[in-house]
Amino acid sequence: MVLSTPVERVTRGNDGAFRLHTGGETQGTITCARLVLSPGLGATDLAGTLALPSGYGPPPTYFAKGQYYALSGRSPFSRHIYPMPDGAWLGLHATVDIGGRCKFGPDIEWIPSIDYSFDVTKLEKFLGFIRSYYPGLDATRLHADYTGIRPKLYREGEPVPDFRIDGPSAHGAERLALLYGIESPGLTAALAIGEMVSELVA
Repeated sequence: MVLSTPVERVTRGNDGAFRLHTGGETQGTITCARLVLSPGLGATDLAGTLALPSGYGPPPTYFAKGQYYALSGRSPFSRHIYPMPDGAWLGLHATVDIGGRCKFGPDIEWIPSIDYSFDVTKLEKFLGFIRSYYPGLDATRLHADYTGIRPKLYREGEPVPDFRIDGPSAHGAERLALLYGIESPGLTAALAIGEMVSELVA
């Protein structure tokens, strides 16, 4: 395990081994026989550095930012609250963590590049949406929490595909698995994904 070390590109030698070329303060090369490439937002860019004889090209990744507001004090809910979805977006749902803390979000904003800034001008939209299922909301209890970015394999308005797991049948290289667009449902399915990927690189 190597922490705080960016992987800048991936190559494959004539011996079939994969070489991860790292940057930052620990520039060097990490060599491995099997490779699972799952860098989330950077999946398309990093997979694009791996030139494969098959001519395989990774799918494009698009960025959808979402932000959350948290509720001070006791949560009015004991369970998650999900409004009716709007296309691929689940709406501003209420999530209650194991400590009883409640937060609302995420919204969705399509952005051209990675940007984690919090937009406080969206508060009124949040209030209107949340009050559609929680009319008793006290706005003074809401405060900005955090933002996150989901990797999407489609643009705004396009049909929603599943996330992708490309193995040897897709790209032609043995012992290599490439994962794209794995956002929230991927966490729910993590154990099943792990079993599938382990078979692909065996």
